[in-house]
Amino acid sequence: MIHFLGQSEAKVIGVDIIYSENDLSQGLLEVRDIIKGIEADPRLLKSAQINTLYASLKESEKRLDNDAILAAAMAESKKVILPLSLRWESCRGRDGNSGLLETELAGGQQSGASDNCP
Repeated sequence: MIHFLGQSEAKVIGVDIIYSENDLSQGLLEVRDIIKGIEADPRLLKSAQINTLYASLKESEKRLDNDAILAAAMAESKKVILPLSLRWESCRGRDGNSGLLETELAGGQQSGASDNCP
């Protein structure tokens, strides 16, 4: 959808969904487990057949990783805005009247310096 909107010359693309957790499909988890098993034994990669299988699994991993696909589409478009909430918390420093602005990004990550409060 982001790719389509970008090609349609949208000025801004607003995505109002909070992606708070990774999208891990069962297929992606299984492919990653197989890849880890192959990588755990470097002798396996010496086999041409296993090396071909490994390369195919890495390509499948890319196609199944919806989070990476979405992130790449947003980065490519350079027009996407995501939800962000701001919360003003007051704390008193030595001067008696300092404040703290804390932002909460999609996914629950926080920036700001709540540890600036004494």
